Amino acid sequence: MRIEAQVAGTGKKFVGEAPGLDEPGALDLLKSIALSEEELLQQIDQLQLSADAKRMLYTVARTTIWAGKVVIRIGRKILETVMWLVRSFTNAPAGLIVGSVLGILVSSIPILGFTLGPFMTPLLVALGLAIGAVQDIKDKPLKAGIDSQVKQYENLRTT
Repeated sequence: MRIEAQVAGTGKKFVGEAPGLDEPGALDLLKSIALSEEELLQQIDQLQLSADAKRMLYTVARTTIWAGKVVIRIGRKILETVMWLVRSFTNAPAGLIVGSVLGILVSSIPILGFTLGPFMTPLLVALGLAIGAVQDIKDKPLKAGIDSQVKQYENLRTT
C-alpha cells in the first residue's frame, strides 16, 4: 500500500510503499487510538516541560499520514505509545533519581567531591538510569507490552 506524509512547516513530502499495510487488520491497529485528542492534550499539559517543548508535542499530535485513502493520525498514536511507556517504566525514573542523589552526595564531599564530582555525577546518573531500565525490561508483562506496541508500527516499513 502506498503511504504519504508531509512535514509540517517545510512541506517536504515522503512517499513509499508499505507492503505490510496490505495485510488484513494492519490499518485497524494504526487507526485505533485509545486517548481522545482532549485527553492527550491534557496529558501533555500536565508534563513538566517548557512551553516550547509542549508546542512541539502538540505539533507531533497533529501529524497525519495517508495510507491509500485512509488518514492515520500517526502523531497521536506515537504520543499515545510514549505516554504508555512513561506510565509503564517506573524503575528507570527511580534509578535516575537515585543516581542523581548519589552524584550530588559525591560532589558534596570536601576536596574529593571537587575533583570527582564532575566525572562521577553524570556517570552515576547514567548508571542509575541504566539499572532501572534493565529492571523494567526484565519485567515480562512489560516486555510483552512493549513488543505489542512495536508490532503496531512494523507494518509501516517501506520498501
